[in-house]
Amino acid sequence: MERIINSVLLVDDDEATNVYNTVMIEDTGITDNILAARSVTEALNILNNAKENIDTLPELILLDINMPIMNGWYLLEELKHFEPEVLSRLNIVMLSASDNPNDIKKIDKYPFVIDYLSKPLSEDKIQKLISKYRSNAGRSTNLR
Repeated sequence: MERIINSVLLVDDDEATNVYNTVMIEDTGITDNILAARSVTEALNILNNAKENIDTLPELILLDINMPIMNGWYLLEELKHFEPEVLSRLNIVMLSASDNPNDIKKIDKYPFVIDYLSKPLSEDKIQKLISKYRSNAGRSTNLR
């Protein structure tokens, strides 16, 4: 597959999951810039630093829901405070072991979340993500 994404941010407290997802993404060749954060705080630091130079924002974020202290929902709530120009460049995918229908329904509150996938990540799921990413390119996010 061709390199189509400048960077991907993995947000998962489990190091083994981040390593596995990194390998899966590298194997597809969609990007050669993969960042990993093991906490919401670390992810927010990465995103806050990147929003100063919008071209360095991760274009695709794979976000785990269940993490200690601050979970994925907390990160999504914090992102609501980002400028619309920044949010319009983010494509977030909830990647979780949970198949709770309420979690799946809850993502509708966040227009910058493009999908909800169950773990583990696979080549087929990456293909699906790329298709969604391409269809979302250039969209604008309208937040209240």
